[in-house]
Amino acid sequence: MRLPVRDRALLNDHAARTVQPAWAAEAEDRIAAYRRGDLSAVDGPSSLKKLRSRYRAHHASTSSQGGGVRKRSKMSDAKDQKNLTGLS
Repeated sequence: MRLPVRDRALLNDHAARTVQPAWAAEAEDRIAAYRRGDLSAVDGPSSLKKLRSRYRAHHASTSSQGGGVRKRSKMSDAKDQKNLTGLS
């Protein structure tokens, strides 16, 4: 479904006023927890490596189940890999 431009603008404005402040508050809470020593930091490359590994393991297990699981095309796999690569 495609929204008219006016409706998209209104939706975007609403999201900016409601969602973004919530994320800002969450970020501030996490920074404070890190400074207190309640949270540890993980460097970006290490966390992305772990995320990619989990994704591949999950993808391998779901694609090998057969039955009701639709086999994914090479195009879908390439798109997923591109999306994960874009995270780095």
